[in-house]
Amino acid sequence: YATDVFAKEPPDIDHPFFTMENVILAPHCIAWTHDMFKDIGIKACMQAVDIAQGKIPQDVVNTSVLDTWKGNPVVD
Repeated sequence: YATDVFAKEPPDIDHPFFTMENVILAPHCIAWTHDMFKDIGIKACMQAVDIAQGKIPQDVVNTSVLDTWKGNPVVD
């Protein structure tokens, strides 16, 4: 089992998971870095500008929404 989420953050040091050899534990913030947040902010702003200009933003994950894309950021 592997997890980075616990009912109580941070977990108590006597949490049973800490004694199990088949469990991998990681802090919930394992990927929190300055570069990650800087890049997310830049990407979000670039995508907002694309939408405002009627362009399809890069890296759209749910491409099925493009079937109804009208290039208009305003939803009726």
